[in-house]
Amino acid sequence: MRKLNIRHSEDDIHLGPKNPYEISKRFFGRIRSLRMTKGLTLAEVLITLGIIGVVAALTLPPLMANYRKRLVVTRLQKFNSVIGNATLMATNEYGPMSDWDSLGNRDADEMSDWYDKYLRPHIKTLRTKKTGGHLYVYLADGSWFDIFSHGGSLHLYFHPLNNSKTDILGKDSFTFFTHNGIIGPYVYGWDGTREALLSTGTFACEPSNPNSHHYCTALIQYDGWKISDDYPYKF
Repeated sequence: MRKLNIRHSEDDIHLGPKNPYEISKRFFGRIRSLRMTKGLTLAEVLITLGIIGVVAALTLPPLMANYRKRLVVTRLQKFNSVIGNATLMATNEYGPMSDWDSLGNRDADEMSDWYDKYLRPHIKTLRTKKTGGHLYVYLADGSWFDIFSHGGSLHLYFHPLNNSKTDILGKDSFTFFTHNGIIGPYVYGWDGTREALLSTGTFACEPSNPNSHHYCTALIQYDGWKISDDYPYKF
């Protein structure tokens, strides 16, 4: 039987039956040489990393803003459903809100008692905290709301995100109150038009409005639970 010998040049790998150690040594040496020849230089690596950094800087902020916007709307719509259903459940048990214990101007302890009696049985509450005349209610999804009575009416400021560094009404917090026997988005004095919610109403969702921007919640609801392009605040 003929022996197989493959030879190219003196610098090439010799495959033969003799000295297998030398065969493997030369073979892997050539592989390492090819890797070094084909690999990226340090300058090329740095340029590539720089391009990646620029692309990330351009794309990440809009992506994060869109994520926050979707999260705010999702939690806002969910809270509207939760607080509305809780009101209806309590109404079935205690009758219309007009027959409930008077709100008046309650302090924190009285507000806590009121919440525990009427709403807490129907809301998954993680914990509560009392400060001044306000009751802070923390929910399992990371959102929370501030509930208090003013002039015999119930007011709530809902905070979809628990880690907001600012407290801007219409961006970080959203107003709910009692209206027609149910708790929902603040619409006191609203004429029924989108223009009033956005810019012309007394409590319009407009940063330059000298009054509080209570209509922002109702504006998002009016637009089908979405933040439209002309919404005054950016996320």
